[in-house]
Amino acid sequence: MAYPTKPEPYSLPPAAPFHNHGITPAGWVLALGVCVGVLMGGVGLAIGQHMLVWIGIALVLLSIIVSFILHATGHGQPTRLTQTRRADSWYKD
Repeated sequence: MAYPTKPEPYSLPPAAPFHNHGITPAGWVLALGVCVGVLMGGVGLAIGQHMLVWIGIALVLLSIIVSFILHATGHGQPTRLTQTRRADSWYKD
């Protein structure tokens, strides 16, 4: 087996991702809204109430919109565009 004679260069990954695992107000609104909406829609399908199905669908869509708005206003998980850099940050571009 031949071994390389010169070590290959390597580089570090850009930065570690955020460690809050989506535990933000935007994430909770989305998760709870979708769960309740799908549950309502499923119950509506099971008992034959079409109005309950449409309310469930509307709740899912509303929770997606509200979660997007919350994320846009800073209540979601930070991204490279929304995170403010501190002067003492170890990671600089």
